[in-house]
Amino acid sequence: MRLKKKIKIQLNGSTFFIPDEKSYQKLHSKGFGYELTNGMYALLPYEAVYLLEKGKVEVYQGKKELTIEDLFRKREIHCDEYLVYKDLSAKGYGVKSGLKFGFSFRVYKKDKRKATNPHAVWLVKVIHDYESISAKEFASAGRIAHSTKKKVLLAIVDSEKSITYYESEWTKL
Repeated sequence: MRLKKKIKIQLNGSTFFIPDEKSYQKLHSKGFGYELTNGMYALLPYEAVYLLEKGKVEVYQGKKELTIEDLFRKREIHCDEYLVYKDLSAKGYGVKSGLKFGFSFRVYKKDKRKATNPHAVWLVKVIHDYESISAKEFASAGRIAHSTKKKVLLAIVDSEKSITYYESEWTKL
């Protein structure tokens, strides 16, 4: 039996660097990572934690190997957002940052690589079950999603860490 070698990721500042193009291609073919403008490759924080948890990568800061707990402390990764990321990724969806839209994530259809399906289907907003969302916030989220040809996916995380999803889209009558 041959053991697969883990990819060694380096945390430098706030960026998780992938060491080389071959490693990047391996991860990118599975829907992870992005290329920086200077020819460097990186992972999003949620991707790094997910891949570390799955045993696909090792994360180092200098020569010190980091644990998942270290990453949560160092990068201010929100537990409930990570649960949603992990759930959607485990179900086969492509999950990327939704920060530029004001959402937690943008989500691509199952088994579709970004190269063949360049547009996300959903923009995800993570909400705790004890929180509320105002009508103004909800309408704003819907307006942004509609203008980018996406749907809103509300991910409600309850106290038992169970997730319920609600989809919303605008309909022309």
